[in-house]
Amino acid sequence: MKNFFTPRRAQLVRELIFDNCITANPANVVHCARLCPNLTSLSCLSCCVDPAGIVSLLIAPQSSLERLVWSLYPPDMYPARYTNVRQLLERSPESRALSLRYMYLEVARHDAIPERVVPAILERCSALDDLHLHAVQSEHHGSIERFGTLVGEDYIKQLRSFTYSLEEPTSRQLESPYSRLAGKNQPNAVFKIAAALLGNVVVHMQPGDKVNCVFLPDVVQTPAAIWGFTQLVLAIKDPNRSSAEQLAAAARLHCWSELRHLAITAVPPDSVCQLPILRTNFEAPLRNLFAVCRGITALNLTSLHFSISVNCCEIVAANLPMLQELAVAPCSINFECSVERLAAGCTRLEELDVRVSRDGASGFCKTCALPLNIQQSSMAVLQERTELKRLSFCDIQRMPSLEFLRASRLVSLRLFTVSWGEDTSYLGIGELLCSSPNLRSFTYGNAKLDLGCPEFLREMSLAKHLRILTLYSEVHADISVVRELFRRLTFAMPRLEVLHLHFAMLTGGEVPLTWLAHERGPGTSPDARGDTVGNRPCTFCYRSTFIGLASPRNRRDARF
Repeated sequence: MKNFFTPRRAQLVRELIFDNCITANPANVVHCARLCPNLTSLSCLSCCVDPAGIVSLLIAPQSSLERLVWSLYPPDMYPARYTNVRQLLERSPESRALSLRYMYLEVARHDAIPERVVPAILERCSALDDLHLHAVQSEHHGSIERFGTLVGEDYIKQLRSFTYSLEEPTSRQLESPYSRLAGKNQPNAVFKIAAALLGNVVVHMQPGDKVNCVFLPDVVQTPAAIWGFTQLVLAIKDPNRSSAEQLAAAARLHCWSELRHLAITAVPPDSVCQLPILRTNFEAPLRNLFAVCRGITALNLTSLHFSISVNCCEIVAANLPMLQELAVAPCSINFECSVERLAAGCTRLEELDVRVSRDGASGFCKTCALPLNIQQSSMAVLQERTELKRLSFCDIQRMPSLEFLRASRLVSLRLFTVSWGEDTSYLGIGELLCSSPNLRSFTYGNAKLDLGCPEFLREMSLAKHLRILTLYSEVHADISVVRELFRRLTFAMPRLEVLHLHFAMLTGGEVPLTWLAHERGPGTSPDARGDTVGNRPCTFCYRSTFIGLASPRNRRDARF
């Protein structure tokens, strides 16, 4: 790689992208960037790049770097490197990153990052306009507290825009972070409460410190609160009371035309047992709201639950013709002819995500617990009339059958904690995948998945056309079992480019393991065809949904 960057070539390079180069020597990334004097954009996500090396690039006197996208891992991934960052900055107390305008920083495990490392770097970025911090593998409340302290700092206040996002927790949160923060007098409370809603917030620092997470009464009182945002989180507090009238009032306002991405969440009352349910009195106001938001392309309703008498999909389809991405709770789509109505009204739909929210704010919905029955004929209509390519089902307690997926035109399919048929068996899933020749990415998560089960290996081996396979299991497995799984699947699936696995070690703890195919060169063993990498925080997963929200980078299968 170093030989490619001759002085003549290096002069011409403006942008370098090293995303997902997890087997590359991280030192080479920084070295190549240093060789390019006119470099304006560097992206190195999922690379264990030395943070001190990144800082040295930023504060170099002749640096022209304007955009930086990178990952910061815990100290055990690169011992003593955080100390090197502090020492480097102490040696150059006056140095500044004078060209940098945009930074996206993905932080793996916020609790393992020394408190002063991120601030020390940001303090030197005096020209920074836009900052996006994304937390991976972080506990919701703790992450809000850690990053919430940054909001009041001068180097954040100078920004034009600050974005915070968080991966969805992997297990149900028993307590809503909002309930722990609401009503408490604390520093940066506005940001923390906004971030507590869905773990996703955008702050326009200049001018006015406006946040894109707003409560319904605030919109009615001050419509200007949402001006300037194309992506919005709208919170309905305790819908069992008077929010329907407020929603009707909000729908009459002329402040919605700029919206393109919308997430609506219901904030529960003090007792999580009193589940917020939107009943028939919300139907007309919701229709009117969507009617004035007809330009929306992404809608997230996963934290919004409807009574069985309200056809959510019919309301969406009748008013949002531009919709391309939709995320809903099972109760929103488990209505007669729901899928057909989506097909008729949302012909541009590309992604559908059906999941039970794990945010701890939505309680347990009785309608979501009912069997989710989607007919094959309904799915056929949806695929015939729309552009559907990506489909996800997460935490669905019961699906009578997956036959509706047969002969689909899907490119990506995700099944997380989904029970179908007589039990949670995966028998028949291989044949089902084979019936969809366009499918290139399949994600399957099952807490009871036995990675050494011969039947499971046979089923997966049938899907020879897959390029990306991601598996999750909470069953403890010996490393020899995992190696055998990698050997058999990489041999049986000749087109496989990525095999990503989460499993529980016999000694305890969840471990991510990734196999990446070589770009060229045939072989019969995993080592001959590709490289296996483990013992590092996982930034390859895409189990969350960011439909309607500020989205992190590097979370689409298209990156491969």
